[in-house]
Amino acid sequence: MTRILLSLLFSLLLPASAFAAAPAPFVPTEGVDYVVIDGAQPYRPLQGKVEVVEVFAYSCSHCADFQPKLDAWRHRLPRDVRFTFVPSAAVGSEPLSRAYFAVESLGAVEAVHAALFRAIHDDGTMPSNPTDSELQQWLVGQGLPAAKLKAAWDSPAMVAALRHANDFQQAVGIEGTPTLVVDGKYRILGKSRDDQLRILDALIASQRRRHR
Repeated sequence: MTRILLSLLFSLLLPASAFAAAPAPFVPTEGVDYVVIDGAQPYRPLQGKVEVVEVFAYSCSHCADFQPKLDAWRHRLPRDVRFTFVPSAAVGSEPLSRAYFAVESLGAVEAVHAALFRAIHDDGTMPSNPTDSELQQWLVGQGLPAAKLKAAWDSPAMVAALRHANDFQQAVGIEGTPTLVVDGKYRILGKSRDDQLRILDALIASQRRRHR
């Protein structure tokens, strides 16, 4: 009888102990996990969507290392979260920034983005500071149409895109690459790339609730 009573008591206590052991939800801390950006706006606002931006540079080795992990993460995002790459507006980065915007205008980011990182950082088939001509030749080799690529490269839309990227980066206070920004409002800090993604997940969840 004693054994039966002890067994019943244990079965009653087990759910409570399991509940007590559950970790508390992660809540990011301002100034430690992220910075609030005063007066900034999303890069490309879209009603009902949470925006996540990565400011990157193709020449940046940290961006190249982060890219596979970031790709795996962004492809799991819910439909009401939009991820956008923004090339660095730092001095000397314009040819590579033009390359990104030209590729984006031709709808080829998914096909070319990771490959350009590999060409610079793994294969050595592209210098870290390439000329416009070197980039265009490489992109044509990736299957992009030469005439459309050249037209996008020199278009008024390209000038506007470069200006907008520069204005956005000034507004959110970019200090280096890669930098992650949520809704133009939160600049992610974090101690590691995994930590940054954890902070992103928490802030995205918070913003999704606000957008509903």
